[in-house]
Amino acid sequence: MARSRDWAAGLHEDMVRCISDCLADPVDFISFRAVCLQWRNAVKRDTHGSFHPWILKRDESGVDGNIVFYCLGSEKFIRLHVPALEGRRLAGFGAGHLIVIDDEELSGMLVNPFLSTAAGSTTTLPRLPE
Repeated sequence: MARSRDWAAGLHEDMVRCISDCLADPVDFISFRAVCLQWRNAVKRDTHGSFHPWILKRDESGVDGNIVFYCLGSEKFIRLHVPALEGRRLAGFGAGHLIVIDDEELSGMLVNPFLSTAAGSTTTLPRLPE
């Protein structure tokens, strides 16, 4: 008996790329690449440049470690848990990074929210003067 994913693995690479070009949401793109090894190999991460931007919703982002984005493409809210935010204050953001401040330690860091647990996801900033 054929497995249920055999149809996906059998699609031609050109067809897989054509379908992936229609995806406007990064979450959909990640899910698309996770279908099977053939789809992941056919569509590289850095080849897709037409994603709609995500907007950080600041009023719901804070010390609990959760941040909320609004995706223009899918018109959905996306909640991410970023451990580096826990107990700290979100001071700003830019170029894909969050500026996080620990008021008690007078220290800050840059955090990539999409690599929040990976090595290299945070950069410690110089300590603030007292």
